Amino acid sequence: MKTCLHCGTRMVGVMSFSQEKHERFCRCPKCCSESKHRRINDDELDFGEYLNKEMKKKGKLENGYSGNVRTVL
Repeated sequence: MKTCLHCGTRMVGVMSFSQEKHERFCRCPKCCSESKHRRINDDELDFGEYLNKEMKKKGKLENGYSGNVRTVL
């Protein structure tokens, strides 16, 4: 895990799924700064991440997000 350059807190891994791209990055829970976003392809996802992405795309989760959805790793 990375540490935040601004406050020194441990950053949390996050994945972002949108219709046009999928990204992986780290976010600081204290100051909300983010690391560099890295695009990921469907073949780079493991089974749990792929299942989570498909369930959100179908709208079967109780939070009902649509569009840009972020998942904490």
